[in-house]
Amino acid sequence: MEYGMLSGKIQTFAGIVQMLLVTASAWMFVRACSLRLSKKILAFTFLFLSVQILFLQAVSDVTVVMTTGKKGTPLARVAGHGPAGLVLSVLAVSVLTGIFQWLFLYKKSRDMITTRSIKESIDLLPDGVCFSTDRGMPILMNSRMRQLCTEFTGEGLMDTEKFWRDLRNGNVRKGIRPLKQREAAFIDTNGQVWDFRRSRLSYGGEKVTEISAVNITTQYHLHKELVARYERLNDVNSRLHHFSEEVEKVTREKEILAAKIKLHDEIGRSLLILRSYLTETPEKSAQTETPEKSAQTETPGKCTQTKKRDRSRLLPLWQYIVTSMQEGTILKEREDSLLLLKKEAADFNVDIFLEGLLPANPSVRNVIFAAVRECAGNTAKHARGDRLFITIHDTEENTEVFITNNGNAPGGSIHETGGLKNLRKMVEERGGSMQIKSSPVFVLHLCFPERDGNTEKSESEGTGTYEIQSNDCG
Repeated sequence: MEYGMLSGKIQTFAGIVQMLLVTASAWMFVRACSLRLSKKILAFTFLFLSVQILFLQAVSDVTVVMTTGKKGTPLARVAGHGPAGLVLSVLAVSVLTGIFQWLFLYKKSRDMITTRSIKESIDLLPDGVCFSTDRGMPILMNSRMRQLCTEFTGEGLMDTEKFWRDLRNGNVRKGIRPLKQREAAFIDTNGQVWDFRRSRLSYGGEKVTEISAVNITTQYHLHKELVARYERLNDVNSRLHHFSEEVEKVTREKEILAAKIKLHDEIGRSLLILRSYLTETPEKSAQTETPEKSAQTETPGKCTQTKKRDRSRLLPLWQYIVTSMQEGTILKEREDSLLLLKKEAADFNVDIFLEGLLPANPSVRNVIFAAVRECAGNTAKHARGDRLFITIHDTEENTEVFITNNGNAPGGSIHETGGLKNLRKMVEERGGSMQIKSSPVFVLHLCFPERDGNTEKSESEGTGTYEIQSNDCG
């Protein structure tokens, strides 16, 4: 059966389908051009559109030819007298081809970045973004920035330069609180913290201004919490430092009190022995003893021997008392010197922490004090530290001093000039040695012979003897 012999309803339906197909083909051709696809794809879509237009004309003319009896166009005559199955098959293939072409363009549009896709993407951002010309005219702006501009200023974003000036000057609506820590940061009425920033960009030889609004609510609260914790830690550290000083003070006072009590008892005992030595005479000794006991125990010269024994006991006892009093004076001098040294270090904003006891020898103490002064100045000036740690090890052979700090380690080897050079000279004149370690942390090591003929140390056991030795530092 010829296509022209089909009923009018079938021919009308075929004409409507073909008209829709032509419209869809035209849209797909325009879409392919907007996506800037390859020339082959553009040529195919154009060819498909042309074929559909010609086929639409042929199908439409068939109806006219069959109803009016006119001759019609050659395409109409071919379609009218052609097999109906063939014409309908061509129509079906065209529809399927159009569907596949539409799916292809849809996939391409989803995979490609377009102006619309960019706008949709920035609208989904939780932060505000706005791009404008150098004169302040908005080019691209997402919905979040538009919302923030209306909320903060009560106006739409028409001039980005004016918007930025209002933010910097704090010209915002009532209820919006500025943050002093940042240039343009505010807390909105909902408690959200927004940080506005502006930057200059260059695109295609043109200058573009970007204004962004970042939600820093979480960071803001974390910062406040860290600041509060830091203040609490500083308070605890201050109290611990004060407590440490009080413990050291109490311990020192207990030691001094114990030494005073022991010294008091020894002096009292010595005075009693001395009184007994001075008041007891041979005649009194003879009167206090019975004739029987005198006959048994006393011989001529016995009292003389007793006084000699008492005198031998008194001499080392008084030597111990004198030595203890001298050591108490030395201890007081060491305490006063340490306090003075801490005050001097405080001028550099440096705290001194001492582990061990200062040596009794004044010359050694003076060298240590000079070293501490030099290290305190270098800690504040070069290492950028605020704490100086001093460790003193006192052995039978020598006294070792280690000085370090909490500052930055030296970048390389240390050249001894100025104060360090003079310090080494002082140490060597005293008979000691000096070493400097620069990595991984700064350490100044001083070593002095404990007893080299200049330092006296008494025995505390009441022997009354002095021991003088000479040792070299290892």
